[in-house]
Amino acid sequence: ILDAVPVTFPKGATAKDQIVTAAKRNKLQLDIKGSFITGINYIYEKDFGDLSGWMYRVNGEYASVGATEYVLKEGDLVEWVYTTNLGADVGDTYGGE
Repeated sequence: ILDAVPVTFPKGATAKDQIVTAAKRNKLQLDIKGSFITGINYIYEKDFGDLSGWMYRVNGEYASVGATEYVLKEGDLVEWVYTTNLGADVGDTYGGE
């Protein structure tokens, strides 16, 4: 949806802050329910089955905490990835698969 773009943020910003800023600057639709990113660019969780939705990784590693809890450091690369199988299809091994 969006190639890598630099996003500056204040100290203490979270992965959620990053996606909100990137979406605003690049005019992408973003849907948030509580602490969950449920839709990006009109692609929503469960659009492609019950196990589908948005995940994020930082510096190539999938996070084990929600985006509102992951505090970013300078130079972190945050990627939002859409999964159709709870992450197993996009290389996440958090579920033990």
